[in-house]
Amino acid sequence: MPKYPDLQETIRQEALVRDAEVVRKYEEYQKRNDFAAKERERKAMMVPPMPNKVEMDFEKAIERIKYFEDRNKPEVDRLNKLQAGIERKLVEEAMSPEDRAQAAVKDAVRMLKSGGR
Repeated sequence: MPKYPDLQETIRQEALVRDAEVVRKYEEYQKRNDFAAKERERKAMMVPPMPNKVEMDFEKAIERIKYFEDRNKPEVDRLNKLQAGIERKLVEEAMSPEDRAQAAVKDAVRMLKSGGR
């Protein structure tokens, strides 16, 4: 028979209370940790990641190229027409007189169909 039964019972009760407190604190910790993880996940989904500097520079370069392409489009079109005209002249110079006559007829027919342009 224990010498101090009430003391043993008190120690046992205190140990149970302490264990319950440890369990409760651990569960709170887990909840906080889960909540923090979910919160980080939610924030990560909301804010897109920042692109790195190389990607940003590359995108700026593409935008700049598109800007200059749009800005210089009339000039590019004019140069393309000029180049096509020069190529046509070179081809005509290399043709025989009969071929030139046929090409002139084709050009005349094409101009009539297009309304004189």
